[in-house]
Amino acid sequence: MAKKMKNKQAELLKKMELAKQQAAQETSAEVGSEAKLSDAEIKKQNDRKRFEELLSTQPVGMSDLSADNYLTQEQEEQDFDLRRSGQALLFEGDPAPTEEFNGLISTTGDKPIGEMGAKRLIPWLRDGRGSDFLIVVCDPRVKSNDLRESIKALSTELPKILLKETIVISADSPAENRRFLKKNKVTNIDMFSDESKTWMKAYTALGAQRLYSTMFIVADGRIQKIARDLDPLDAVKTIQNAVKSYQSRSL
Repeated sequence: MAKKMKNKQAELLKKMELAKQQAAQETSAEVGSEAKLSDAEIKKQNDRKRFEELLSTQPVGMSDLSADNYLTQEQEEQDFDLRRSGQALLFEGDPAPTEEFNGLISTTGDKPIGEMGAKRLIPWLRDGRGSDFLIVVCDPRVKSNDLRESIKALSTELPKILLKETIVISADSPAENRRFLKKNKVTNIDMFSDESKTWMKAYTALGAQRLYSTMFIVADGRIQKIARDLDPLDAVKTIQNAVKSYQSRSL
């Protein structure tokens, strides 16, 4: 087991070194260019800067969720690969879409929450009411067992102060969500339906190579934290550590 972990760490180090070299070459090629950048070029430049920051600050082999990290080593490796792949995905620091919240349907009704309902959810649109961040756990799979196990864990183990800032978005109908919550006696989590996956598409939460649960923390109009491929067994600790990381950087 130790040998396998050592090999994985070595692979990650190699990926980081190659990525650093590539980033340095791209930066060097742009030096001296005074041409006005397009929006797409600016986004690419900003993405690379965030990636370079990640390369310079990421501790290799230290992703133990018993500490303050909110990503496992496997999730870190996946994040490196996704950033290098050039896929059209949202990453930490990117603007957080807001309009797609309007179409979500709460378990307490059968109609979209609309603009007014969205304003009650989105921290930077609340007019100073409530917390300054929102935690979202979502899954594009119908009747996702992973999502349901995470919900049960969060409802009993996540501190109330964080639970009240957490919502869950599923691909199931409002009626199906109600049945699940009632059957499992979950009454302390706000759950929303996104059958069309409009919200999840906007947040690029449909999975890169496969479908899985994702956790987001959004605040100040941006995505502050992302944990893709969320493990139900780690969901509570992941959220706690992600919030701690976000708040420490906000000080």
